[in-house]
Amino acid sequence: MNIIKTYLVACRSFISSTILNGFLMGTITSMVHSGSLNLTKSMIVCIICFQTHNFVYLINSYIDFLNQVDDKVTAVDRTLFDVITVNHLKGYLKFILISIISLLTLTFYWYGYKESLTFFYFVLFHLLCGFTYTQSKYVGLGYLPFIYYHVSVYWFFYYSHSGYLPLTGPPFYYSFLIAFGMGNCLSGNYVRDYEDDKKAGIITLATYFGKNRAIQIIKFFIFLFVSFINNIH
Repeated sequence: MNIIKTYLVACRSFISSTILNGFLMGTITSMVHSGSLNLTKSMIVCIICFQTHNFVYLINSYIDFLNQVDDKVTAVDRTLFDVITVNHLKGYLKFILISIISLLTLTFYWYGYKESLTFFYFVLFHLLCGFTYTQSKYVGLGYLPFIYYHVSVYWFFYYSHSGYLPLTGPPFYYSFLIAFGMGNCLSGNYVRDYEDDKKAGIITLATYFGKNRAIQIIKFFIFLFVSFINNIH
């Protein structure tokens, strides 16, 4: 149990609770607009997304540690200071890769080549978003991989139920809803991490405009977010 607890704490797995947003939106949207529901396949997707998120988080923790973005005194991310060692982290990465490959193999045997290949493409895209996120922050583009990741999680769940991607109509418009919502969440985190990000040379809404102005911009985008919800039919 201690190993499992340490793993969950090290990956800050509570952050991956945002995956539930994609699960709920993908499931409900598929039921309403396509009449399709496949809970077994969506559970496989849920575990894959969870493990991919953990993999990406650990990689980014390691990169920030090597780049000395985080220091032992002030860092919010305590993964490599208080929770685990670098060797533990590398072991977790191997475990995650094995579990993802196992689930993709299971998908191949249960649902065929096409489904497993589509799942594989989603995993690659999630990893791409994760690998580019940290470096994108240094050129002010951290929002893009972060938002793309969460939108693709919704698409992944929708596909697991319906068998096709939400490319038209309300199912597609909900992608913008997720983009607005997660973008605002990330902006709030950037305000919180203002001092560390500024010291590291990371370009965010807060470091570029200042904390107070960033908060005003966030409020404006929250207004747009609510307006967008009210205009989706």
